[in-house]
Amino acid sequence: DHYDVFLVQAKGTKQWQLDATHHSDSDLDDNASLRLLNEFKPEFVETLCPGDVLYMPPDIGHWGLSGDESITLSVGIRNPTMQELVSNLADLIVEESGGVETRDNLIPTPQGGLSDKDLKNLQAKLSKVILNPELIEQWYGSYVTELREPEVIEVDTPLTTESVRLSLSSDHSINCKRPTRLTYFNGKTFSVFINGEVFECDPLVIPWLEQLCIHRTDLCKNVPEKKYNIELLQTLINYGAVEFSKEDEDG
Repeated sequence: DHYDVFLVQAKGTKQWQLDATHHSDSDLDDNASLRLLNEFKPEFVETLCPGDVLYMPPDIGHWGLSGDESITLSVGIRNPTMQELVSNLADLIVEESGGVETRDNLIPTPQGGLSDKDLKNLQAKLSKVILNPELIEQWYGSYVTELREPEVIEVDTPLTTESVRLSLSSDHSINCKRPTRLTYFNGKTFSVFINGEVFECDPLVIPWLEQLCIHRTDLCKNVPEKKYNIELLQTLINYGAVEFSKEDEDG
């Protein structure tokens, strides 16, 4: 695997053998239907029992042998490659252009060979588009909060402004739903990123929003009944990102 994996033993036992060599796809057996290594030399052997967790670094060869009625949960953490980031950003740039083809007459057609001046001129123009701070802000916040499976979010019945206000004066808490990804950025404008969507609001929401982002829960009594707080909470709830529950209820 090319990503970090945590193997959680839920039931029974499983023996794991690890080859500490960092492998690449070129080390795989092309004739095998599974991702099998041509050479596997285990240097580490460990048997997991219920409740045990084994960390598997990227590109490490591994082989698991299950005992009777064994259940192992595999939790993978895969960071995007630089190629994926650049590709996603390029898609946004094209989308932001509205599909309108534009031509920059200031980029001359080279006469003969390319000069250093030609390349620096092109580099400056590309940097102006690609490295635009406001574009990077909007893109990155949306990218890191985007749900790979948005259908897992269930949107409850939309709440009115008055319903949100009444909840703030109750003994309820605000809880992020399990799939929710939430963050914010305080730049030229204050942006809140909710499951890939971006919204602008008043930065005065930071005290309770920060707690919600870090701990994924906060008490309603910690949120002042101000218009900007109510509006953001209403957006969070109506987009299926958070929900109200009583303090003695499970999140």
